[in-house]
Amino acid sequence: SCVLRGPVVCGEGGPVTEQRFKVLLAGLERGPFEAIAPVLERQKLDIERVESPEVAVEKARSEQVDLIIFDADPGEMRLEDVVARLREEGSASAKCSLLVMAEPGTDTRARQLIGNGVNRVMLLNDPEELIEQQVAELLHIAPRAAVRFATRLYTSLDNGTEEIFGQTANLSISGMLVQTPTLL
Repeated sequence: SCVLRGPVVCGEGGPVTEQRFKVLLAGLERGPFEAIAPVLERQKLDIERVESPEVAVEKARSEQVDLIIFDADPGEMRLEDVVARLREEGSASAKCSLLVMAEPGTDTRARQLIGNGVNRVMLLNDPEELIEQQVAELLHIAPRAAVRFATRLYTSLDNGTEEIFGQTANLSISGMLVQTPTLL
């Protein structure tokens, strides 16, 4: 078993909830969206789907989002103009991560914008694991490993120290998620 010593972080009324990142998914047809959706669901993200990259940029200019994923072929504007509009001073999401998804063989123009407003370019047929890895990196989510083993925790509660047994759910560079039979 593993012994952990340290404070349990709780907020008013219970444990602190995990941070959820806001992601805009824009302009991807139903097929590509269906391929990406399971990857995004695993990361427990707040996802909003909008019809085009242009709509996503206007939304992101007025409210902060953490990541925008959009099609390399926007409808009305050139890709360069969409990126420039998002990155303009005064945009609430000017510093958000930008992932452009392209059909195989149509990614050249998008790749030219890497470092000039675009953070990553991926192909729609890239493996799910690679897409998940790139999304996690862009959102600074520590990689997780699904590892299960018994744990023994010593917790400091109002009435003293208590030993609680549990099981890990996953490990990451930033910590370990432990499931216990009782709510702390």
